[in-house]
Amino acid sequence: MNLIKNQADQDKVRSILLANYSSIKAIYKQFASWSPFGDIWAVSSQPFTEFCQQAKIINKDTPLKIIDLTFITTNSMSGSDWKGNTLVP
Repeated sequence: MNLIKNQADQDKVRSILLANYSSIKAIYKQFASWSPFGDIWAVSSQPFTEFCQQAKIINKDTPLKIIDLTFITTNSMSGSDWKGNTLVP
């Protein structure tokens, strides 16, 4: 399932992400360092919520309950898609 359906919009997002990859990676490493799972650097719920607050993602259109549900859904889906991969927390 693609989050963004329109190909032109996908290309724009891809371009933005690639242009900002090093910053995104640095931010991820910072938030992941708060609570790693053993040797696995992963962002847990609290740092993810903090990131969403700092990025001003949480608002009237995207309330905290939607952010929490998205985090939980993403984590539960990754477990079924990555069976046998010990690097998925």
